[in-house]
Amino acid sequence: MQCDGIRPICHSCSSRGRDCEYTTAPDESRIASLKRKYDELEKDTKRLRSSGAALSDLVALIRSRDEADAFTVFQQLRSGADPESILRSVRDGDLLLQLQVAPETRFRYAFPFRKEIPSFLRAFAQPYFSSMLFEATAEATGQGLQTAPIRSNDWNEEHRPQFFKPYHAAKIIDSRLDTIKPSEWTNVCDDDELMRLLLRLYYQHEYPWFTCFHMDAFLDDMISGNNRYCSSLLVNAILAEACVSSPCHPELPARRDLNADHQHCHLGFDSRMEHWNPQGLGYRFLAEAKRQFEEELNTTHSITLLQASMIINMTLNMHSVDKLGRIYALHSVAIAYSLGLYEKPSKPRSERRQRVYDYTAWNLYFWVR
Repeated sequence: MQCDGIRPICHSCSSRGRDCEYTTAPDESRIASLKRKYDELEKDTKRLRSSGAALSDLVALIRSRDEADAFTVFQQLRSGADPESILRSVRDGDLLLQLQVAPETRFRYAFPFRKEIPSFLRAFAQPYFSSMLFEATAEATGQGLQTAPIRSNDWNEEHRPQFFKPYHAAKIIDSRLDTIKPSEWTNVCDDDELMRLLLRLYYQHEYPWFTCFHMDAFLDDMISGNNRYCSSLLVNAILAEACVSSPCHPELPARRDLNADHQHCHLGFDSRMEHWNPQGLGYRFLAEAKRQFEEELNTTHSITLLQASMIINMTLNMHSVDKLGRIYALHSVAIAYSLGLYEKPSKPRSERRQRVYDYTAWNLYFWVR
């Protein structure tokens, strides 16, 4: 006997003495009921995904904070606080703290290895002592010289910013540099935090004047795991140069492979210029890059092979091994021509690919001409 749809109980259920249960609301069709249930399930799914993302962010937050902050977050969880509310509280607190950060206090141009200029050097009148480069240090430490007064008023306001803006305090702000995992692209080092810092310093100090690869394409493919514009060879080559060129950074002295006796100077890694020292991190990155380069050179050429060749050339030049570095420069030219970098392509390239090729082509042209 079929249900006749009469509410609150149909004749079939009434005659059998059973409770009548409807899957639809009153005045609601079956299709409308299915749509309503689908919308409810979709809302539940979104809520679960949001909760899962909040938990993941909370775990990352606990890992990245010091023990005191991590313990505070843990106590809030134990007390039954919602993960999303904890995240909002921490993020809002960070924004308030940023408004109270003390201004940059490091010297722009400190005398090598010590803050004060030796008295025997200050006894002589030198152009440096009357320049704007010396002015900030003199004002901060009371090293003003009567024999060479500072003449900042002689400078036009147009020329002051490059001397007084805190360029040394600048940092690269890119969310992708916080999420990449270089350890997935190299077997030389497993310290992702250290390698992220090296990449930041590389992009800040080296990349602006030697843009042989496209930064956005490289980082996007590094995150997605795509090998088109990012490769293990290229990552090792970049990190090798970063180890050589990285300046002093407040986070570097606390890292391994650093000499505690030289933490006050600008040298960074203690073995950064010892390209013959197999214990140095830069040596290991460079050795792995050269090994991978030799393997890939005899296979199908790629744009990352060309870019890595140019960076290895630059790194060897920094080590004053320019005769060996020239070999990689010649390889770069040969690879560029094998890729048809300076020829009209037989098939139109995508906008992204053309942009990457243009970056490398122009940089190689100006580098080896």
